[in-house]
Amino acid sequence: MSQTRYKVSVITPFYNREKLIVKCAHRLLAQTLDSIEFIFINDGSNDESTTRLKEYINTSSRKNDVRILDLESNTGVSNARQIGMHTAKGEYIIHCDSDDYFEPDAFELMYTTAHKNDVDFVVCGCKIVSNNETSDFIHPTDCSSSNRNYALKSTISMATLWSHMVRRSFIECYNIYPFAGINNLEDLLCVIRFYYFAKDWSYIHKPLYVYNRTGGDCITKNIGMKTALQMKEAYDIVDYWNTKWDLQLGEQILKMKIFIRECMLSASDFDKKIWMSTYPEVRDLEKKAKSKFNIIHFWS
Repeated sequence: MSQTRYKVSVITPFYNREKLIVKCAHRLLAQTLDSIEFIFINDGSNDESTTRLKEYINTSSRKNDVRILDLESNTGVSNARQIGMHTAKGEYIIHCDSDDYFEPDAFELMYTTAHKNDVDFVVCGCKIVSNNETSDFIHPTDCSSSNRNYALKSTISMATLWSHMVRRSFIECYNIYPFAGINNLEDLLCVIRFYYFAKDWSYIHKPLYVYNRTGGDCITKNIGMKTALQMKEAYDIVDYWNTKWDLQLGEQILKMKIFIRECMLSASDFDKKIWMSTYPEVRDLEKKAKSKFNIIHFWS
């Protein structure tokens, strides 16, 4: 276990984000909490992202708390997150996507709550910004550790690493890192294990993270067959855990399977043979399930 030197380590992977990375860094370095370690991982960018970031960092009074790790090639977000997590020295770890940002007091509120309640992780809500509207996602108030399965069901549609500030020793104890090679829904596979292994957790019922869904590379846009199959790989792991750990996520898994099939249908490189062989058991249930399930809501 690496030595604890900071209250919080925030990990931000980026790839070709020269137009956005400075805004992200500015918001992070403006956090009101003291003792934060800022870890940026350049995942093989071939633009001026790192140059712009370094120029900005050098003007900050917190520059000595910033680490920029350069990877030689684009290895994917899961590998970048893993490297950041193994590098981190904070008591708690949280993630940030390079096109998003936190409210200024987010880390202070989350860390104070986590430390005061001595929990394995603390969860915040978020503000979702899309092209036409802004909405808040707030977790239910009764998602406590006394009802683990209900808490997981309630958070699974927004199972993100950036909404969870997690004790580093807990992550290391249960080896809860993103799966190598799965670069879509890597958050989901971590969050499920957070809820399964944690003794206790807390919620802050405020939208402390601003989730930008206006970009062209959002998960709900530009999904090809390769991405859909990688998401299917993640969902198959969830399906396995659901049986193994009795998570009672049957309805949610059904929605996931329908979502994958619809992603394939809308893919520009649609492959009918693959689509026909993907979750054929849900075909007859799709119409019935769709009447209760809105895909846009699931991913908002």
